[in-house]
Amino acid sequence: MAQATFVQDGECIDYTPGADVAAGDVVVQGDLVAVAKRDIPAGKLGALTVSGVFDFTKLAALKEHASRLVVYRRGANEAPVQATIGRTLLKLDDGYGGVRMEWTDRDFLIQAADLVFGAATVLPERGDTIREAVGGKTFVYEVMAPGKEPPWRWSDVYRKVLRIHTKQVGVE
Repeated sequence: MAQATFVQDGECIDYTPGADVAAGDVVVQGDLVAVAKRDIPAGKLGALTVSGVFDFTKLAALKEHASRLVVYRRGANEAPVQATIGRTLLKLDDGYGGVRMEWTDRDFLIQAADLVFGAATVLPERGDTIREAVGGKTFVYEVMAPGKEPPWRWSDVYRKVLRIHTKQVGVE
């Protein structure tokens, strides 16, 4: 039987900042966007939250500093949009009365008002693709989620940000 070694709970990660971090600060580490729930002094071990729902009062600042340009496609329609990158830990029925945990390959957090084809604002659909250029390669992600989970959800209480679940399906 396969075995796993526990590393740490998945809702928070350990973090030792180089400079003071205030409660509520958004911290970006590679593809991971996290939030400090408490002040963390420089050089001291603290925790960042990577799961949950947060109300960002300065959404434009988050979009500017923690996002990258991607191309959202549905058939012949496409829209260049700014997206913040994340992941979601899904709790899925394993079919045997238990639960299995599965990470999405990549989530793209996109402001709903930015997802426009022609003059119409649209919502994500299974089978749409998101293309992300990194280092001379274009990574292609298909909008989907495992099991019976929906392929997207609102990421904020005001329904302004879409959290789109995807799976990498190619590299060009």
